[in-house]
Amino acid sequence: MLVQEVVDELIKNALGWTCQADRFYTSRTEYILRKRFRPLTDLNDAFRLLESIRPTSYMIVQPPGGRPKVSISTGPMQGSLATAPTVPEAIVRACMAVRSIEVPSSLQTVSMADIYASARE
Repeated sequence: MLVQEVVDELIKNALGWTCQADRFYTSRTEYILRKRFRPLTDLNDAFRLLESIRPTSYMIVQPPGGRPKVSISTGPMQGSLATAPTVPEAIVRACMAVRSIEVPSSLQTVSMADIYASARE
């Protein structure tokens, strides 16, 4: 499974958008171009995903020189992540955990943002 497919699954699940090759349809007539919605690299877009899953609480911690950790609580469901290269990617991975979207083992130890960026070039 490609990074784009995993992130698209989260976008469909969390935001209810329809994913197409070059855009995300937010409604029947409105859309956002893929290049303008980058939750793996843009903190604002990552927070948009986080807010869409309606957490009861969340915590973001980044120790000096360490990797960020994101913990999300949504009542009975929880998702947490101890390792990710960036805060936006950590948020996306934690949202995936909350929504029970499995990240393939081939993507668990690499930067999904780097793979996604290189695939778009």
